[in-house]
Amino acid sequence: MTQPSQRSGFQTLMAIAIALIGLILLSGGAYAAFLGASFYYVIAGILLFISAILLLRNSAASLLVYAALMLATILWGLWEVGSDFWALVPRYDILGVIGILLLLPAATRGIQQPVKPSRIALGSTLVIAILVMVYSIFNDPQEINGTITNQQPAKAQAVSGVAEGDWPAYGRTQGGVRYSPLTQINDKTVKDLKVAWTFRTGDLKTGND
Repeated sequence: MTQPSQRSGFQTLMAIAIALIGLILLSGGAYAAFLGASFYYVIAGILLFISAILLLRNSAASLLVYAALMLATILWGLWEVGSDFWALVPRYDILGVIGILLLLPAATRGIQQPVKPSRIALGSTLVIAILVMVYSIFNDPQEINGTITNQQPAKAQAVSGVAEGDWPAYGRTQGGVRYSPLTQINDKTVKDLKVAWTFRTGDLKTGND
């Protein structure tokens, strides 16, 4: 049987970090569950702590437990918020980053062989998470593509006391219609406009301004 190699410092650091995050999620999740929130954080905290202990013991099952947590998180996120990208980001980001770090050789150097199947399982869940995020970018349930159903007027209505070529108020009228009935300049001819004249007031910025 192949003897496990010496556990790296990075592997130990990862195990400690995962254990601390697990304990924080477990304690905070238990309080949240007591208030009526989801039990997800309690379960996630337990699985993270188990994964950390297995990692310290050089067991490849650590990656399998983490992969199970990652897959459960993907399904839980989709069930809770659907394909809402900005709602999924805080549910996947930290776990995804830790999962990527666990795939580094330094994080699994001391793990008993074979470790490859466990790495493939974890990597597969990370790929699924990435695909879900890409899909959610283009399929946001919060996005509303509306249409204008009312027929828009082809020409502004005449305003009593205001000639068609006049713009006497900020919004053309006291009611602020901001619409000119003139048709010489429109969306097809505006590209052909050129500067007719300029006027310089002489009020320019100086070194004392």
